[in-house]
Amino acid sequence: VIPAGGEGWVPARRYEDMVDDRARELASEAAYVKLRYKRPDGDTSQLLTYALPASALATNAVPRGDFAFASAVAAFGQKLRGDPLLADYTYPQIAALAGPQRDFWRQEFLQLVMTTEGLE
Repeated sequence: VIPAGGEGWVPARRYEDMVDDRARELASEAAYVKLRYKRPDGDTSQLLTYALPASALATNAVPRGDFAFASAVAAFGQKLRGDPLLADYTYPQIAALAGPQRDFWRQEFLQLVMTTEGLE
């Protein structure tokens, strides 16, 4: 993030070329984060870097809680839009991803998902 009026620069991209699926599976690094900051009373900025290992993303755990619900809402929007990536993902699967809900508005979302399923 560069403040308004500030001069910025863009370094060379770390992941410039597209790699094939097998190379992506074998990659040891999923992301590389660079953050530069300067304390309010400081004169020089500090650079923090972090390489996120791909192994940190490898899990068989099913998403739960708010993350699962947010994923279900996003999937619902994509499904309604006709996104080809969700062609085989069904409305009951979206409802299952959202999980049981106690909040009124979340229950309304689940009802909307199941109503939409009946319209197909």
